[in-house]
Amino acid sequence: MQKRVVDFLDGCLFAPYTDGIIIPAGAFPAQSTILPLVTILDVSGKLSRKEGILLDQREIKTKRAIKNAFLMLRAQKPIEKITIRELAALAEISKATFYLHYQDIYDLSEQIGKEVLTNILNSISKPENVLEKPDVFTREITTGFFSQINLIQLLFSGSQAHILPDLVDSSIREYIYRLKPDYTDNMQFNIRLSMLIKGSFYAFYDNYHKYDNAALIDEICAFLGQCTR
Repeated sequence: MQKRVVDFLDGCLFAPYTDGIIIPAGAFPAQSTILPLVTILDVSGKLSRKEGILLDQREIKTKRAIKNAFLMLRAQKPIEKITIRELAALAEISKATFYLHYQDIYDLSEQIGKEVLTNILNSISKPENVLEKPDVFTREITTGFFSQINLIQLLFSGSQAHILPDLVDSSIREYIYRLKPDYTDNMQFNIRLSMLIKGSFYAFYDNYHKYDNAALIDEICAFLGQCTR
């Protein structure tokens, strides 16, 4: 019987990767990068366009297998209990292949977490809406959390739950501060931002499995809208 590996990544909605705002430099280690989905390899002209595409597709497939294996194991145990040996066996790769792409298990987890963060931030059409149209901002960011809920459950659960809203908060905050430096010490703005981001995250995360998601998002937006008027 052929072994079937569950594809965790198919359960998530990934927004197109852009070079826009928004991840602060210190949010993840410098070596953490997100690759565009399609890259044409060009090694000093030695690879043809077709060969480059094939190699890149192979790399994408390998990384996807590694990520899926990690998420399957992460669903069963804490990250510190996951070994590269068992991950490589599940992904059907060698340990050497793993080390071609990631430094260790924590580097892999951080890179997946960075992808989650990027996709949530990319769901926000205009970050300054936190000032101009907080209802639109709240709906977009709550929808962004929902689009990544499968990965959030695995990567940011338990004692890790505060990490994601903190990263989203610091990313948006840094962007707004660059746009409007006078808001850095504005108490009203800083309280509003914390309420909109962290309030929407925890209200959604604690209740999404209990209620209809569309109705839940509507209620969160209505409640936070009243609080921030």
